[in-house]
Amino acid sequence: MKIIFVSSWYSEGMGYLENALPKALAKLGHEVHLITSTAQVYYNQSYWRDAYSAYLGEPIVEEQTYNSNGVTIHRLPFKTIRKRISIIGLTTLIRSIQPDIVHTFMHSDWDTLRIVLTKNTMTKSFKLFTANHTSYLALFPTPQSHIDFNWKRRTLFFLSFTLAGTLISFFTKKCFCVTTDAADVAEKYYGVPKSKLKVTTLGVDTDIFAPNEANRNRVRAELGVEKDEILCIYTGKFLKLRRTDLLADAIRKLRLKGLKIKALFIGEGEDGVYLQNTEGCITLPMQPHLTLPQYYQSADLAVWPFGESSSQLDAVATGLCLVMGDATTTYDLVESTSTYDEKTAYRPKIISRFCKTYDLDSLTEKLNELSDPSVRKPLIEKGRVEVIKKFSWDTIAQNRLEDYQS
Repeated sequence: MKIIFVSSWYSEGMGYLENALPKALAKLGHEVHLITSTAQVYYNQSYWRDAYSAYLGEPIVEEQTYNSNGVTIHRLPFKTIRKRISIIGLTTLIRSIQPDIVHTFMHSDWDTLRIVLTKNTMTKSFKLFTANHTSYLALFPTPQSHIDFNWKRRTLFFLSFTLAGTLISFFTKKCFCVTTDAADVAEKYYGVPKSKLKVTTLGVDTDIFAPNEANRNRVRAELGVEKDEILCIYTGKFLKLRRTDLLADAIRKLRLKGLKIKALFIGEGEDGVYLQNTEGCITLPMQPHLTLPQYYQSADLAVWPFGESSSQLDAVATGLCLVMGDATTTYDLVESTSTYDEKTAYRPKIISRFCKTYDLDSLTEKLNELSDPSVRKPLIEKGRVEVIKKFSWDTIAQNRLEDYQS
């Protein structure tokens, strides 16, 4: 099968969907292409140089075609339309490849609309699949966002996204959504009928995200963490919205009570100085995807006070207990009795403890509960089994093939 993925931006060595899924499908023997722009991930963000330049280089790279992990990467020039990337030469390249499948990572998008027009003028057509990763939280990050979404903005949004998304839906086989609320957003705001929505989680590379005692001991020694200390880890942006300061405050509170505990924060952002100045907290800059496992392997608990990402699957696969705020709609407790068939919305059972969102006392209580290794052990085992059996990229690639062939 000849498969094309289309991604607005791309960076080598990352653990994002556009890196992992094409690679997994290429491993199964299919001809896989990724068409993308010359822009690196988050190339236009103010924090880019601090967070990524050390290991990614420049935010915009040269036009080129090359092979990476069995996938042919096509980097094409781009322009921006209302701050969104539009890849120049996209449809011409699709025509020349003559694919069986085209899978885009955005549904209501100018480039996806261009692909629809191309699809209907080609002698040999292809099946089109889209995706939506936008959750309500991303669409409306603060209560003020709802207030600001007045009739003028709603009208502009409808014309720019809902109308285009509705048209695109006529020619789409499926729209894959990473969470249940992303599916709700796709239906309500991007015009995708419920019959064409499929909720499917992101995956994890279980070959590299796995426990490793040698790495654990080495990294803890390098970080100055004693063998009997509990180490929490957070990876991602240090943004006020993510409330990384809440984890730092919980660490300080527990240390004042005599608990031997520290936290490792890996990333960049506005809360970095606060974290650096809080006792018991260690900060490191953003790390390439392939160097991240050793840091998870050094820790005991993974903590995200707010926000959801595939990093949480990585942490659980590595053998950590996961603590998250109860506002999450993506994941469930490891002790949940819900079942899985990927035909209905499913919340991976990977969370050891929910804390009340934005509640310092609740977070402190949950960390204290998990300070006992005998409490952590059965939770770790259940979480790892869940991830390895159901959410490895190899398993997800097989599921996507079934969708492509249906």
